[in-house]
Amino acid sequence: MTVDIALPDGADISRGSVPARIEGPTRALLTAERTALNFVQRLSGIATMTAAFAERLRGLSTRLVDTRKTTPGLRVLEKYAVRVGEAITIASISPTPCCSRTITWPL
Repeated sequence: MTVDIALPDGADISRGSVPARIEGPTRALLTAERTALNFVQRLSGIATMTAAFAERLRGLSTRLVDTRKTTPGLRVLEKYAVRVGEAITIASISPTPCCSRTITWPL
C-alpha cells in the first residue's frame, strides 16, 4: 500500500480537493477505509473547531488552552489536532497558578 499526502497538516480543504491518494490491493483498502475515514473526520473536526475559536480570539490577549480529557487511546492524536487548530495544549504551558473557567458562545 502506498500513501501520498498532498496537503500539509492544517491546510484548508475545499470541495473537490484531494488531500491524499492511497493505492494498494482492493481488499486491504476496503478493510482499512472506514476506520481511516473515521479518524480523519474526527481529527479534522477537532482541528477545524479549534481553529474557529482561535480565529475569534486572534488579536486579544486571551489564550485558547485545551485542558479537557481525551478519548481513550486517541490522546496523542487529539492533542495534535488541537495544536494544528492553533490552540495550546495543557502540556505545552508552564505550570502556573490559574483558575479554570468554561466560556461558550455560538460560532
